[in-house]
Amino acid sequence: MYYDAPDSAPKDAFIYQGDEAAGRVPLPRRNFSKPFELAEGALRVSLLPAALAEGVSIPEQAPAIQIPKEWDKVLILAFPDPNNPIFPIRLKALDASDDVFGPGELLFINFAEVSIFGMVGEQKLLLHPETIQVISHPIPDKGEYQIKLDSVKNDIESRRWLMRQTWRHQPKVEDRGEASSMRIRYAPSRRSH
Repeated sequence: MYYDAPDSAPKDAFIYQGDEAAGRVPLPRRNFSKPFELAEGALRVSLLPAALAEGVSIPEQAPAIQIPKEWDKVLILAFPDPNNPIFPIRLKALDASDDVFGPGELLFINFAEVSIFGMVGEQKLLLHPETIQVISHPIPDKGEYQIKLDSVKNDIESRRWLMRQTWRHQPKVEDRGEASSMRIRYAPSRRSH
């Protein structure tokens, strides 16, 4: 997923596993791409804007991540990095192995400079800046539940309403092997107080 990509950003990239080309991958803006296979073991993954000619090495400044051999599944996030001369993105890898983030769970990622807190169904959520939290089963049974989230920057006086939504929990759908994620980006209120 290419988070917060500018309109002019590339829509796909060439992925390299170690020094081997693994093909072209999409860089979707709002969701994760479909899964693709990575080689087993510890692995360095790089992204480039175009395929390299045969015999050309991956540039040292190319966006890359190191994936530990213990990780069975990985979520790869891309962010704009206008200072990278090779490809204007930076990468972050998250362990998405089934014992960390599994089917039917919600993954919350706070990319903002504020803390996010509130309720996800019957579960409490507290996300400090640049943190991640997984919520399993927001309610015990199938049905709708409320998402009520607020943000706070420095003190309680900076508290802002962030989200009020109704989501649906379907435990039996977990067999699809899919998981959901939510990214949080903070936009300060434009109203004066």
